[in-house]
This record gives sequence, C-alpha cells and structure tokens, in this order.
Amino acid sequence: MESWRDLAAQNRSAAHELLARRRWRACVNRAYYAVYAETTAALADARLAMPAGREGPHHIPLPQVVGYNLMSLANTDRWRLADLIGRLYAMRCLADYRPSVSVEQDEARISLGLMRRALSLLEKIT
Repeated sequence: MESWRDLAAQNRSAAHELLARRRWRACVNRAYYAVYAETTAALADARLAMPAGREGPHHIPLPQVVGYNLMSLANTDRWRLADLIGRLYAMRCLADYRPSVSVEQDEARISLGLMRRALSLLEKIT
C-alpha cells in the first residue's frame, strides 16, 4: 500500500523526467499532483476529514482548505502555499483540458518552480 507521500515523491520524480523528455503537458500535470499529494498528506496529518467517499480533498477548493486548516504553517506560509496550489491547478487544467492552448518548455519550467516552492513550504511542517 502506498501513502500520499509516496505518491508525492513519485510525481515529483515523474515531473522532472517528463521535462527531460520534453513532455511539457505531462510535466505540468505531474508537478501539480506532486503538490496535491504532499498537501493531502499534510492535511491528513492535521486530522482534517476528507469529503465523503474520497481519500483526498477536492481540487477546486484545495487552496482555501489549506489556507483555513493547515495551522501547522504560519499564516503567511499557508496562504502562500494556497496561492501556489491555485496557480499549479490552473496550469494543470490548461495542460490537461485545453489542447488548443500552447504548453511549452517555459510553462513546464514554471510549473516545476511552483512545485519546488510549494514543497519547500510543506517541508516546514514538523
């Protein structure tokens, strides 16, 4: 059985591999899911109840869930993380659902930078 943190590590690694293989859209997708999984682990550690029938939170309200519930982070860090999650989610939606929108190396690199910043904030949780 795998944990949310296992999934976060796998997705982080996959995002970097996909960048190297020039799979820009898939890189953006995996960068978001690395942060989603690590955030879900932190919320579970904080004993936040997940929605009925789900092991993780819904995607759209996740930034607000983090901002209002992840009290193990300082207020500014919680809302900074919430912003990063929102930006990554928006990029993931473009990459996954808007084939007419160009997703290139720049977007993939931006998503990796956002992922690194978000994961760095999550590392502050002890």
